[in-house]
Amino acid sequence: MNKIEDEAGAVRRRSNAQRRASAVFGATTDHVQVVAHDSTMTDDNSYATELSQDFVSSIQSADNTKIKMREWRSKNDLFEQLSTNEELFDKFFDSLAGDLQQPLKLARVGLAARLLVALGCTYCDVATDFMMLNFYRTTGNKKAFNTSLTILCVAVFAQTSNAFDNNKHCSKKTRFLRIF
Repeated sequence: MNKIEDEAGAVRRRSNAQRRASAVFGATTDHVQVVAHDSTMTDDNSYATELSQDFVSSIQSADNTKIKMREWRSKNDLFEQLSTNEELFDKFFDSLAGDLQQPLKLARVGLAARLLVALGCTYCDVATDFMMLNFYRTTGNKKAFNTSLTILCVAVFAQTSNAFDNNKHCSKKTRFLRIF
């Protein structure tokens, strides 16, 4: 349960399950602020930069990005402003591209790092499995050796058959390479 404050300032309790369910069906607790723009202002570049930064920060902190984006767009009257001012349109999207560039690159690097760590952990796990098999064999613990060998063989067989099954469209050489 979370305590939240409504518009009147009263503190209420609201369950996380209700919050998640309402966000799925379109309700959101996010509040969108309007970016102030003086119509007599001649510097479209600073306004476009402020608009793009506010847009990126709004959708990054949103529970439901689709609804937050629509609400932000309507409150800031983005279509009206960008359709009537081509220079503002260009500067807004140039600034937006710059604001999105770093988070997108970090997401790509983060994904690659997570995949490499997962791959490293997998190969280390296989290496320790073989080390345990060697330990059981040298100590003479045949029951543990046979059980561990059976589990390892079933796991390798399952991984191999899964790799072959998911790569039916590839050549046999590519299928063998994708096992490892």
